[in-house]
Amino acid sequence: MIKAGPRLSALGRTATRSIHSIPPESGRRVPRHKRTALATTAIGATGGEAPRRTVLGRMPPAHIVGWGLRGKVQSALERIIDAVAPELLAIAISAMRQHKAVLGVYPNLLRPRTFNEKVLHRMLFDRRPILRTVEDNSVRDYVKRRIGEHVLPRLYWVTKRAADIPFHALPDRYVVKATHGCGWNYFVRGDAPVDRQDLIRTCTTWLKSNYYTRTREWAYKHMEPRIIVEEFISDGTGVAPTDYKFYVFDGRVHMIEVDRGRFVDQGRADYGRSWDRWDMVTQIKPLGDVARPPHLDEMIHYAEALGAGLDYVRVDLYDAGKVYFGEMCVYPRGGTETVLPAMWDRYLDELWDLSPRSARFAASNMRRLETVRDDVARRRIDSDPFDGARRLLPDGPGRT
Repeated sequence: MIKAGPRLSALGRTATRSIHSIPPESGRRVPRHKRTALATTAIGATGGEAPRRTVLGRMPPAHIVGWGLRGKVQSALERIIDAVAPELLAIAISAMRQHKAVLGVYPNLLRPRTFNEKVLHRMLFDRRPILRTVEDNSVRDYVKRRIGEHVLPRLYWVTKRAADIPFHALPDRYVVKATHGCGWNYFVRGDAPVDRQDLIRTCTTWLKSNYYTRTREWAYKHMEPRIIVEEFISDGTGVAPTDYKFYVFDGRVHMIEVDRGRFVDQGRADYGRSWDRWDMVTQIKPLGDVARPPHLDEMIHYAEALGAGLDYVRVDLYDAGKVYFGEMCVYPRGGTETVLPAMWDRYLDELWDLSPRSARFAASNMRRLETVRDDVARRRIDSDPFDGARRLLPDGPGRT
């Protein structure tokens, strides 16, 4: 295990003792009325019981977005902000507010010096189409081109209408997902009849939701809402299989986050690529030691192939008899993850190479970005307000 010095180790022990006071898995403190918009997961019935719904971070299901006056007022305010504020301003305000609420300080969005700040910097300034491609849950074509379709769970159905799901033709076990959000999954485990109406209502709610308006994660802004039905993957460790999240920087895996018990009682452990345990503590409760997965070398190879050409991306894979692809993520936990000891946040920050030119781009042109809305109107750019800034400033941030 890689260990920190005495002072940082003491900080980590303090964090472990107070783990329950750290925000839940979603990585952010948000008003109760919008918590389930961030991540809602429905789990099928067990043992004859009525279907029960478990929300990431143990958030109460009574606060689904749109239920209650506060939720409706919040949604109305977000629509007003979208209508009158430039995109960059709306994202910047949200990023600063969330970072301050969770971590206690405002982020440096122009000259990021932590991993979290670089996530927010990307959210604010990086408009490469590839970010949309890999963040979308329908990233299957990208995976096929890079490593082949043998790692993809079997796809049973794709639809824009929840009522079209052909329940009669599906196997006993499957997973229903929304492609335009994060954490919107419905597990049908086959140990009890599925509540079709509940599933349809849940999917309909997802289809009417815009994940961007809740999180300001740009890649989700114009994603087409769709529902997909996929093969149920199980390794026997819980409702969902153990999730191996590979942090890929410039095409090389440097860190592996292991999540077990997701959607029910999640625990986490962190390892290097040689399976050396890191003494990292986050807002997710720590796991004990996890055995090296049988297909670790294969998973590292796949993760690096999928992350090639990107400065940073997280690749999620499963090891359930063979390697399965899960998803890819470009905004891990919205840039508001508590990481202790602080040396690990700094270490991840150093791995993520944002060229100095990228930071200078943001700092030297913030005043010009305030004119984006006028430039959009003048040039009749309707799809993406950042296009106006990109025309003013031809060479935007990030890699191509």
